Amino acid sequence: MSIVKLSSKRQITLPAKVCRAIDLKQGDRLILEVKGNQLTFTRLPENFTDFLAGKAGGVYGKSLKNIDEYVQKEREAWE
Repeated sequence: MSIVKLSSKRQITLPAKVCRAIDLKQGDRLILEVKGNQLTFTRLPENFTDFLAGKAGGVYGKSLKNIDEYVQKEREAWE
């Protein structure tokens, strides 16, 4: 764990050991997510398809049958 301080301009400096641990380099872009009172930084991916793969798991149903029922219901609404 590392402790950082928020500057008067709301900036933080990431400790060198943190950057080395995940191979962050100058100019890398990060995604910042807020979950409750936690902040999560993720390196901006080069390939968004790989990054987003699996993120919507369970949104349309927990089983293939549920998903098929959902899709069928949506298709019926189009007609």
